[in-house]
Amino acid sequence: MAHEIRNPLFSIGGFANSLLRNTSLNEEAREKARIIFEESRRLDEILKRILNFARPTEQKMGIFNPEIVARQTMELMTIGAADRKITAVSDIAPNLPKVLGNAENLKQCLINLVKNAMEAMPDGGTVTMYAYRNDGHVAIMVQDTGVGIPPELQDQVFSPFFTTKHGGAGLGLAMSRKMVEEMGGKVYLKSKTGEGTSVILLLPAALAVDDPSLQETK
Repeated sequence: MAHEIRNPLFSIGGFANSLLRNTSLNEEAREKARIIFEESRRLDEILKRILNFARPTEQKMGIFNPEIVARQTMELMTIGAADRKITAVSDIAPNLPKVLGNAENLKQCLINLVKNAMEAMPDGGTVTMYAYRNDGHVAIMVQDTGVGIPPELQDQVFSPFFTTKHGGAGLGLAMSRKMVEEMGGKVYLKSKTGEGTSVILLLPAALAVDDPSLQETK
């Protein structure tokens, strides 16, 4: 269905772009053509996300250090956080067990969570990433002090295409849950309106894995 939609959408975007290059258009008509062109690009991006969500996630399973992934993500995502009045905190336990899964996919999940946490604090606040042992698993939690999620919406936030953000496609959290579950993990959410949100990833520790096909990755 996405492919069928993309074909006429490509034509719409192409003709709108052609109109923008037409010097005979007045400013009012040019602005309308610009809106059509920009909206066609936005719809194409949403279609790409739909296709990516529908496809099986590439999960080259391996054994990796979750502490490294967590620290790298926080270092990347909190560059310039102070300019937005956001304090970034890492509370990562030492000597965590290795995790069975895909390090790059976990990093993408954490990027989504930190990004959402920061967007939930438009007036500033604190985003904290915790990593700790949890009954044969490694738990990674991203916590913010933002606006929180109303109780009636909490069951929907991981559903595909559900979003409360203007212009959002509602696939970030859904994709994150999909990738974590394909690694054998689980995702939990705790939130209170006006106080903030915590999202916890529970990942299987590779404590007793004896499979020569699984290689350790960095």
